[in-house]
Amino acid sequence: MYIIVIGLGEVGRHLLSQLDQEGHDVVAIDKNASAVAYAEDHYDVMSLVGYGASHDVLEQAGVRRADLVVAVSEDDEVNLIAALAAKQLGAKRVIARVQGNEWSKWTDGVKYGLLGVDVVINPRILVAQELSRIARSHGANDVIDLAQDRLELVQLQVTDSRLTERPLASLDLPAATLVAGVVRNQEFFIPGGADVLLPDDRVYLIGTPDGVQRTEEYFNKQRQARKICIVGGGVVGATLARELVRQDARVLVIERDRESAERL
Repeated sequence: MYIIVIGLGEVGRHLLSQLDQEGHDVVAIDKNASAVAYAEDHYDVMSLVGYGASHDVLEQAGVRRADLVVAVSEDDEVNLIAALAAKQLGAKRVIARVQGNEWSKWTDGVKYGLLGVDVVINPRILVAQELSRIARSHGANDVIDLAQDRLELVQLQVTDSRLTERPLASLDLPAATLVAGVVRNQEFFIPGGADVLLPDDRVYLIGTPDGVQRTEEYFNKQRQARKICIVGGGVVGATLARELVRQDARVLVIERDRESAERL
């Protein structure tokens, strides 16, 4: 694929690293000459010094034949304008990142077709959502939503002895859930009904969110978090607080800026 990356901060550099390893043809754009020089020294990419939302710069980068344009500079407006300009100039797909307070009211972290941009991502909202999912779980190490949040995949450590040394088929687990995988001694396997769980196994459960939440209680004695303290009332903290309040949790937010604290 022919890909243009606008913005060479931490996220932009990580993208360059991944895309370079995958063998894509990549053009890197940033108005900071030292950031562009770093990209040239560390990755096999073409590069341009310039304003990423400029039509002239995008034309120089070959935007008309771009399969994908990703705008991840530190300026939300530049990212949106760059993505829109790239789309108008012929790029097949465009992605823009936003993360400022102006975008903190989203109920999800990814929007499709916003203002004409194929995908707009707010990573801070995604972080808050992930923290919220972990907080409402019963000791899950990881929680992943699938099929537009209709399914949930969680990773749990087996701590309840009632579940061990018994065939999975004999466990009276809630409906709409499945033990999809087990990690034992650093080896992963997909269990059958005759397999048994052992203490300290890592188990992957998949099912509906309600079913998975009920099933978690069987595998782990940890309780769902009901009293939560959040340090920092920025986009992540405010979004996380709203999510947790909706779940009837008691939330304390510590924020050093008085105006922000009062608004929260």
